[in-house]
Amino acid sequence: MLIYFILLKSEKLVLIDDIGLKDRLKPKIEDDFDVNKALKDYLNDVKKEQEIKKRNEEPVEEQKESNPKNNKPISPPEIDEPYTKQNNQNSLENDKNEDIPEAKEKSYEPAQNFDYKNIPNDYTYPFLNDNTDKNYSDIFNKEINSSKLQDISKKKKGIEARIKELQSEISNLLKEIEKKQSNGIMLRSKRQNLYLDDLNKRNKIKNLVEGIKKLEAEKIKNEAELRILNNELIKLYKLIDKLKSQQQNLQHQSLFNESNINTQKRNLREETDEINKNSQAQKSIELDLEKLKNDTSFLENNLERLKDILNKENIELIELEREEERLKEIS
Repeated sequence: MLIYFILLKSEKLVLIDDIGLKDRLKPKIEDDFDVNKALKDYLNDVKKEQEIKKRNEEPVEEQKESNPKNNKPISPPEIDEPYTKQNNQNSLENDKNEDIPEAKEKSYEPAQNFDYKNIPNDYTYPFLNDNTDKNYSDIFNKEINSSKLQDISKKKKGIEARIKELQSEISNLLKEIEKKQSNGIMLRSKRQNLYLDDLNKRNKIKNLVEGIKKLEAEKIKNEAELRILNNELIKLYKLIDKLKSQQQNLQHQSLFNESNINTQKRNLREETDEINKNSQAQKSIELDLEKLKNDTSFLENNLERLKDILNKENIELIELEREEERLKEIS
């Protein structure tokens, strides 16, 4: 079951989505709306619909056979189990239609081992007479009514529990409505603050418009000064271009001079290398000369030594010749 409450300033709209009740309940003024009365009407409608549905489901044959007209001997009916044992499984709701004809057949058959102790204490077994059928019908109907009363009590408890749930849900929804109302107060306060803030912003906008006008006048002045500066800047750009051209020429000349310098340096290195080579050759020649000088000195020394030896040999030869001549003269 779904219940929705919608609060609209001065009226409350209740929608109950069950058995077309939402078409019966219309929006009412909040002060005139009675929730308990609406719930009571709703429960009465549900009860009536259940009774009508139950009557429509009863078989037609059962009504015809309720007072049978035949000449069969009447015997005490057997007490049917679903109406003697009081438990959840043997209630009217769980009773099957196919059990009813069987019970009826048994009720009009001769009794076999009938246990009269099953009859309630409020009744005694009557003697067979013209009122026997009525007495047993009263007993049977009393048992059925007792079972029906128990089922109705259970249904009442279930309905009361649902009513409590509905009342709890209604209480929660009323609390939520109060919360929404407090939120509405807060939103109205917020709207007032926004209105004041809007006024402040309008004043700020007015000041900003005046400031924009001043800035536009200053902008025109700045644009005139900017044009003058642009003209000066154009002159400076032309001068810069001229200086850049001179700079490029000087860079080319510098590169040319650098190339010449590198060539001269290369030639200088070559000449220096030649001088170094000549110097090394000269040193080598000087070393050779020194070596020749030393060799010459050594040879000269040998020559002198040999000359001395030769002189000595000559002197000795002369002496030998003289000795020879003397000996010859002697001989």
